Amino acid sequence: MKKALLALLTCLSLLPSLCAMTHSEDADSLVNAAHHYYNEYRYMDALDALAKAVERADGTSNEIAMEKALLSIGNIHSMFNDYEQALHYYTQCYNKAQNAGNELMRSRAGANMLMCYCMMGDADEAQKCYDKLGPLDMEDPNLTRFYNYLNQGLLARVRKDLHAAIFMHTQALDYARNHEMDGHFAVSQMGQLGTLEEELGNEKQAIDWYLQCEKLSKEGGYMSPLVTAYEKLSNLYRKQHNDSASMRYQRLFVSLSDSLFNEREFNSKRGRIVDYETQHNILEISSLNSRNRTLLAVIVLFSLMLVALIVLISYIFRQNRELVSTQRLLIEKHNELNKQLEMQNRLSDEYFKAPAPSDSQANPLAEIANDRDKNEVSGNAMDEESYECAAPLLSKQQSDMLLIAIAKVMEDSHTISDPDFGLQTLANLVGSNTKYVSWAINATYGKNFKTYLNEYRIREASRRLADTEKYGNPTMAVLAEQLGYKSPTSFNQAFKRILGMTPAAYQKLIRQQ
Repeated sequence: MKKALLALLTCLSLLPSLCAMTHSEDADSLVNAAHHYYNEYRYMDALDALAKAVERADGTSNEIAMEKALLSIGNIHSMFNDYEQALHYYTQCYNKAQNAGNELMRSRAGANMLMCYCMMGDADEAQKCYDKLGPLDMEDPNLTRFYNYLNQGLLARVRKDLHAAIFMHTQALDYARNHEMDGHFAVSQMGQLGTLEEELGNEKQAIDWYLQCEKLSKEGGYMSPLVTAYEKLSNLYRKQHNDSASMRYQRLFVSLSDSLFNEREFNSKRGRIVDYETQHNILEISSLNSRNRTLLAVIVLFSLMLVALIVLISYIFRQNRELVSTQRLLIEKHNELNKQLEMQNRLSDEYFKAPAPSDSQANPLAEIANDRDKNEVSGNAMDEESYECAAPLLSKQQSDMLLIAIAKVMEDSHTISDPDFGLQTLANLVGSNTKYVSWAINATYGKNFKTYLNEYRIREASRRLADTEKYGNPTMAVLAEQLGYKSPTSFNQAFKRILGMTPAAYQKLIRQQ
């Protein structure tokens, strides 16, 4: 009884290994069956068998079967001109073969990858693939030499060096013939040479090559190149207005193409492979998660903490930088305001300390007022930006008196908050003209009237934002309208240009104090 139980347990322990061996053997059988289907041009049956082979080979040590299956799947996609998907499977095969040290399979997959890049017209990736592939190892020296010619021809074609491509493909064709290689090698080069001659505009030579390709394909039973030859001959004869020949080859192309390439069935079959790959990836991720859940949780937690710390540091740094920048700007504006106020006070002091002018002495402002009418034309012709003049327009006494009058008007927030308040209005209020007013502001403060006005308005805005007891909490749109701005946008732009922040940011900063 004990011996029987021990034997049963031994069998059960060997069951997973036996199942793995069965799957591995199944994978080999399926790959062989797919190869048989492929040679018989039963591409859909081959694709179905290859999909099953990939499923069987997965999880076993039969990497060779997996590599062969992936390579063959890529070949079938190439037959249907789906080079992007073919490249996907060739790349998988290449990587697996390289990891396993299988140089033969690596060379085959690499050569097919190069072909896909060339057919897709990607010269840069084709060159990178060629450089990475290095010397080919096809075991058979004839195959190695043939593929070296072929690859160089493909590279020349994708680089648009068609004459060099013709030379290399001719070398490959001659080598295949001289060394009695299988006919499909020669047929493939005839098709390449026909395409190149067609691209060069040599239609007669192209037809000759495709006719040779047709003949050899029929003799050898190479259906895929025969389909291509029919299609190309139909197109070329149509260009030469040989309608009867064109229609004959078109019928042959449609008939043979429909029998070999069923697009709907092909999409259905390859959908199974795509579904398997998706499911395989999901299961693999799930398996990795189950084995490394604890480690992953720690990594995620650490990563989140690190990200949070980086975000916090970045936020603090940015806020500090913005605060420092804002403080510097506020200090600069404060200093500038102090200088402006000092200048205005100095002008006022000089004016009030100076002896009153006698009746015989001319009043400076009166003189400016006398010039008002005769300069009004030129003043109105100016814009309200700035006035620069190499020579002073006014004497120092006249300029100082005019600046005192200007400052008095500008200190009246009600006046400057009028939407229509401008340089002309200011000139009228101080009894001068726009030319003198603009010059006095620009020459004294180094700024144009528009900037000068915005500074007074923004100064008033900042005062109202700070004094919530008196002015409450007006919206920015209301505040902009109260200060004479035609839109909240222009108010925001002026505020940020002068104080380095938006009104909302300034209000928030004030409330934090």
